Amino acid sequence: MSGSSPAVPRVQRLALFGVGVLAPLAIALVVNVVLTSGPPREVASAPERVEAPCDAARLDMQGCPPPTHCVAGRCEPLRFPVRAAAGAACAGELCEPGLECFAGICTAPEELPLAPMQCRSAAVQAAIAALRRKCQGQESGARGSLDRCEVATWEKMSATDPGFLELLGRLPGAFTVHFPADRPDPRGRWTNAVRADYRGQLAEHVARLRAARQILIIGRASVDGGTERNRELAERRSELVVSLVDELLPGGPPIRRWSLASEYGLAPERFKVDVHEVPVTWSAGRTEWIVERLGSDLKSLPGSEWQELHSMINRVVLVVPLYCDGLEFHPTPAFQGL
Repeated sequence: MSGSSPAVPRVQRLALFGVGVLAPLAIALVVNVVLTSGPPREVASAPERVEAPCDAARLDMQGCPPPTHCVAGRCEPLRFPVRAAAGAACAGELCEPGLECFAGICTAPEELPLAPMQCRSAAVQAAIAALRRKCQGQESGARGSLDRCEVATWEKMSATDPGFLELLGRLPGAFTVHFPADRPDPRGRWTNAVRADYRGQLAEHVARLRAARQILIIGRASVDGGTERNRELAERRSELVVSLVDELLPGGPPIRRWSLASEYGLAPERFKVDVHEVPVTWSAGRTEWIVERLGSDLKSLPGSEWQELHSMINRVVLVVPLYCDGLEFHPTPAFQGL
């Protein structure tokens, strides 16, 4: 037929139809991939093997020029902390080898005020620290040293604090001297034999008293009688003990003496815990009596015996050697048991 387009075969028509349908889908897929993917990623190249400049396992440290050293396969300079020299401040800093940081100053061992062995236990250190705090609270400018605590301050502390005896009981070497009722009397009437007996018993404590920095001597009286009378008795008792100690230790440690009347009584239960030395008394029989009663069950004592014991332990002079002032250096033990 002239003038008409040639007929397209059926197979070609189907092919063209498929292209018309699929082409938009293909274009949409390509656009979606482009929009949802980021910039092209770079492929990481394998790290180059870096040869270690030194071998820390070798003793000769070969490969590290001085003053560097082989650290983890690299030559690195060793950085030592700056240490303080003798006499320099050491708050938060290290002292040079051989020095100790004491009171904020790097100090040579031979210049350290070492705490004596009697003061190194935890219980003694705690008691000394508590006494220092009490002294500082009563007396301004005490500088924390018990050597600077005045007699008036000691007296005030002991008169107002029932726990004062407990602190003294933690200290080594403390002992007691007991007296009969109303003795010594105002005229000082006392047989030479009794005085010599007291002196002989006190002589057994001379070595420990001589090693002290200072000696506390505190006179007391029982709660029986009036306050003024008890104070006079406490004064006479402490004066007698001081005179005997001066005879036995001429030029010995300084003595801090004061007396208490009956501000508070010493209970046998507390006395038994705090006082560990054999008491000094006016006769061997009285010493044995006190030791036996204190060693028994105090709750089982008859009321009359408990009252007699209470009176006897309050007719007393406390003698307390202080071996340290609380400002000494306490070395760390070489062995610390579990």
